[in-house]
Amino acid sequence: MGFFEAYKMAVKSILSNKGRSFLTMLGVIIGVAAVIAAVAYAQGTTKNITDSISSMGTNLIQISITGRGSNRQVSYDSLKEFAQENSDTISGIAPQLTSGGVTLKEGSLSMNTTTMLGTSPEYEKINSRPVSSGRFLLDSDIENRSKVAVIGTAVANTIYPGADPLGQKIKINGAIFTVVGVLTEVQTGQAWPRGLAGIPP
Repeated sequence: MGFFEAYKMAVKSILSNKGRSFLTMLGVIIGVAAVIAAVAYAQGTTKNITDSISSMGTNLIQISITGRGSNRQVSYDSLKEFAQENSDTISGIAPQLTSGGVTLKEGSLSMNTTTMLGTSPEYEKINSRPVSSGRFLLDSDIENRSKVAVIGTAVANTIYPGADPLGQKIKINGAIFTVVGVLTEVQTGQAWPRGLAGIPP
């Protein structure tokens, strides 16, 4: 039997059993659609999870030190030495000390319950947090314990509306800091510190 004859028989069989043929086609269509929907949902979920992990850094490890006592304290110099000794596997270390409920003030303008992060220059590279203007923290800021700060766009717009914040003074919980940089604004929903201070933890 040739292909043409087989084709004619198949068409004749379908036309003679329209109800059965419709149900068969419907079953195949529903099955294929269900598989496509399941695969699309799985791929979408995987992408969301991957994007969430990538936003934190796929090669980033965060270690929290809790508790009290001398055996729980780590100095900034010790962390830098540890990174240098293991430079083949560690590209950098940025200690972080977060303070919540910080009050910022300049003249008559202020912001309450703002978050401040004390860190080091390596933070910019490790967490991909560039500045849109000015500069980030420097090693000299840490060595000299300079009271300098890199602020976020929300702080810049609130405390210095329509003005250039670079070089301006800002009070952080009563202590006077000099603004040396403004962080690049990120997409809505991404975690972002309101400000970075150049005082090592």
